Amino acid sequence: MHHKEKVIAPLFSEAFGINSYVPEKLDTDRFGTFSGERSRDHSAIQTAILKCDAARSLTGKDLIVANEGTFGPHPNLLFVPSDDEVIVLKDYLNNLTFIARHISLETNLSAITIQKKEDLKEFLDRVGFPSHGIILKKDKETNEPIKKGIKDLKALNALVTTCLRQEGSCYIETDMRAMMNPTRMKAIEQTTLKLLDKLHSLCPSCEWPGFDIVEAVPGLPCQGCGFPTPSILSHRYECEHCHFQEEKKFPLGKLTEDPMYCNVCNP
Repeated sequence: MHHKEKVIAPLFSEAFGINSYVPEKLDTDRFGTFSGERSRDHSAIQTAILKCDAARSLTGKDLIVANEGTFGPHPNLLFVPSDDEVIVLKDYLNNLTFIARHISLETNLSAITIQKKEDLKEFLDRVGFPSHGIILKKDKETNEPIKKGIKDLKALNALVTTCLRQEGSCYIETDMRAMMNPTRMKAIEQTTLKLLDKLHSLCPSCEWPGFDIVEAVPGLPCQGCGFPTPSILSHRYECEHCHFQEEKKFPLGKLTEDPMYCNVCNP
């Protein structure tokens, strides 16, 4: 519905020679909308899986890929907005699910309540309008937009004028749907590349795809005192198929950590 296949399909085609298509009559808005008409009842991963299942029921195909995004504060930088994208590939023939996640700080996520048109220009410049679409609502609390996907300044000015005259203020937010947001499209592309890397990573034991990191193990020794630090010592990999495990030490290319990150040297 939101044209994500424009970035996802070419990458799958290049990597595996797969011809991808979007099934007709697949309404993914029923799983939740950014603009609030319908809440999302499940996590991003669960929602992407539900999208896969819905496409499977329409097509009967064995390989289904779906994406879901979440916007809000970064998990570690609480006051910084982020785009958290998940992409899921379900292999129904072999009963396997492959998942990749990418968190990006590059997002134009923003909203504003205005009471005069003079406040509009600064907001539009900041969010990348008109290459990025916006949504107009009469107020922040309403879940029914006046209009979505606005990318024309003349049409926007007319709508804002009417809304200000009728309501005294209006609420404008960025349209985070992929086809209205090139910045988000780039994040979806990066997430897809992560998934393809995962699929190309084969298990050393059974050669099944998806041999990936399941745990980052802390304990990189301090360069000063030699005690373990919270920094990453190794990555633990596991095969989803045969459950073979392997630990790869010093994944970041560092054998020791700077004492400034040591809880003994710098408590």
